[in-house]
Amino acid sequence: MDEISVNVKHVSKKFRLYHEKRTSIYESILGYFNRKKHYETFQALDDITFNVKKGEMFGIIGKNGSGKTTLLRILSHIYQPDRGSVDIKGTIIPLLALGLGFHPELTASANIVQSGILLGFSKKEILDKTSDVIKFAELEEFADVKIKNFSSGMQMRLAFSTAVQVNPDVLILDEVFAVGDINFQKKCFDTIMDFKKRGKSIIFVSHDMSSIRNFCDRALFLNQGKIESIGKPDKVISSYLSNLDKIRAEGLKQSQELEKARIVFNSPYWNSMVQVEEYMNALATDNPKKHPIENIPNQFSSRLPFKNILLIGTLDFKTSKDILELKIGKQIDVVDTNLENIQNLISQNDSLPITYFNQGYDSLLKIDKKYDAIFCGPMLNYVTDLSLFFKSLKYLLNDDGLIFIHDYVGPFKMIFSNNHVELLEEINSKLPKKFRNPLSFKNLFDPNLQDMIHHVDPIQKTFLKYFDLEFSRNLNGGIAYPILFGNTKNFKTSPDAAEHLTNLLKTDQIYSDDDKVPILFWYGVGKLKK
Repeated sequence: MDEISVNVKHVSKKFRLYHEKRTSIYESILGYFNRKKHYETFQALDDITFNVKKGEMFGIIGKNGSGKTTLLRILSHIYQPDRGSVDIKGTIIPLLALGLGFHPELTASANIVQSGILLGFSKKEILDKTSDVIKFAELEEFADVKIKNFSSGMQMRLAFSTAVQVNPDVLILDEVFAVGDINFQKKCFDTIMDFKKRGKSIIFVSHDMSSIRNFCDRALFLNQGKIESIGKPDKVISSYLSNLDKIRAEGLKQSQELEKARIVFNSPYWNSMVQVEEYMNALATDNPKKHPIENIPNQFSSRLPFKNILLIGTLDFKTSKDILELKIGKQIDVVDTNLENIQNLISQNDSLPITYFNQGYDSLLKIDKKYDAIFCGPMLNYVTDLSLFFKSLKYLLNDDGLIFIHDYVGPFKMIFSNNHVELLEEINSKLPKKFRNPLSFKNLFDPNLQDMIHHVDPIQKTFLKYFDLEFSRNLNGGIAYPILFGNTKNFKTSPDAAEHLTNLLKTDQIYSDDDKVPILFWYGVGKLKK
């Protein structure tokens, strides 16, 4: 029987959510005689039982608010459970907030000693490790510099290095793979994997399902403070995704527009309607009959064929099929969390020049080659750290290579401003009744956007930090897309639809050009900054 390093038995934890603040003895006494309850009880964890074996990487997944952070804090002895027990054999290091506890007025070396002592090591033990920590963090020149003068990246590197160099028996990771630059990330990843090989236990919390699937031996799905599923990663991830689908389906039923909402455009080109597709193609290529990818042989003929191509995010992405059929690349590598579409293409044509598959965007860190062209599918809104993602692609692109972007760049989760909503309602009301969208523009429910991540900077702005524009086209949609959203049936079948649809698309163009509505979709081609 494998030896258990972490044993959690029937752990429960409640919190009180107070509705009024009492700042004096008088208020507390008055409140004591007031029978009205001034707080609610929130059950953060309910009867949690699991164990982690030595040499095992154990993943924990779940929606925000499901109890993951509370569980990690109990494992880290920050919280005490209300009921149940936690038995941990050996030392435990939690990486819940990198840099937490660093004193800005102390030097890097002094902070290492302070952190080491707080982690339970003697001063002598941590002094012996200080040089190794500094070396691992690649901060040899800054050992005697105060932390307040460090960049955030340098602080994160120092924190991670301090934690891993003290050689714990159990390591807790809470979304900390995005530490430092791409080379340092590789070093962190290798160190974590080395921990596992040496029989250390790793508890890893992440929203990245590909990381859980690729690196964890077992996983646990927390749902509203309870264990929903535990076992092999594929089984647990399937349970998690099924739960999300169920939640989305319930949301659609509540909106009483389930059937209409299912008619979601699968790509910014809305290829379910020829007239709209040709309109969008004309915006991107000046040729209504040519999709941007189909136009590459004309637009970049002097660069073809690309010696090698990297495809990222091929699910529901027209470029996969087009690039393969256009034969614009001699070799194609694919990185995606779902390879079903591309695998179906391969099964139909054994001669396709694909030589490499890898699931999960974190696998980009393992690639040690450069590409003539990189194509990013509609997945940028689901990348946790967009800046780090583009930085990693910069290192994968040849000096004269091109990177192609085609994605949604509109308001977060299609939540439009009041002025935009009023404009949409006005234009929608002027359409014949059968062509009007009956949904509320204040809360359009697009399942494709429900899991998107809110980025501080827009996609284009982050992209331009690392690449110069070779070609750029705004693909509008600020008027047409919301009105056509879930509302294509009559436009497809009515004899008089063409005229009204043409006018709607013209209106879309006018308001977009005048910056009265935001751009929703963008097609850009970049090259390395000189």
